[in-house]
Amino acid sequence: MSPAATVAVVVVAVWVAWMVALVWWTVRKGLQSTPWRVVRVLTEGLGPYEVKVTGFRSTWNPAKPLGSGSTLSGPGTGIYRLDESGVVHLTWTPKRGPIREFSGSVPDRVRPDSEQTISLRKKWHRILYMYTTTVVVGFLVGFTLAGGSVPHRLAGGGIGVFVAFIVLAVGGTIFSALLSFRRQPCAR
Repeated sequence: MSPAATVAVVVVAVWVAWMVALVWWTVRKGLQSTPWRVVRVLTEGLGPYEVKVTGFRSTWNPAKPLGSGSTLSGPGTGIYRLDESGVVHLTWTPKRGPIREFSGSVPDRVRPDSEQTISLRKKWHRILYMYTTTVVVGFLVGFTLAGGSVPHRLAGGGIGVFVAFIVLAVGGTIFSALLSFRRQPCAR
């Protein structure tokens, strides 16, 4: 393989790895402060769970029932603990202001063995498979449509991956908006 082909292969591989890592990091960062994640970590006996909240993000407040308004907005740091009786304690340290304590029982629907949690986990697996399949198909379509040498085909595959990410981002935004719209009460 020529030096140019080697460079093209490395550049495409690094770029694809970076895109995958970016999506993984974004999803992981977004899910870290959900009640499902907090309860899962605490019930697995992994000790206190620390969540750093930055910008416009928020974290679960165990003192309030699940739903809108049951979060604490950042910036700040929350440390969750689970006691023997199954009560979650949150020590919230905002960037400015006094430290606050919140506590509440674990809602049934966020327990790791609950029907809703299992269903949610299956949905996340389906979304992950869909993303992976779309990216692989994007690479294969780009690789196939690009003619010429291997470096040109790999560049075409990289462009196919980029287009797949754009399709997923736009599709995800439209899907999220449709779900949001569906949940709104009818104004009559």
